[in-house]
Amino acid sequence: MIKIIVVNAVLYILLISIKRYLILPDKTILLIIYLALYVFVFGLLYLIILLLLKVHPFSQFIYQFLKRGKNYEGDNK
Repeated sequence: MIKIIVVNAVLYILLISIKRYLILPDKTILLIIYLALYVFVFGLLYLIILLLLKVHPFSQFIYQFLKRGKNYEGDNK
């Protein structure tokens, strides 16, 4: 969870730092920043709610992905 916050903070800082190199009006940059923050905040709230309810909607997908990765490693040997 801390990694998600750090990654989003770094992306936010990078977006602000390259703002002067982009040929976009200031309103567009602000809209992009607000959209990124909106998605981040509500995505984070969604993840927290799922963790509190102990719902793991992606656990089966992750398990299959890891299982498939092990099979590919075995085929290469």
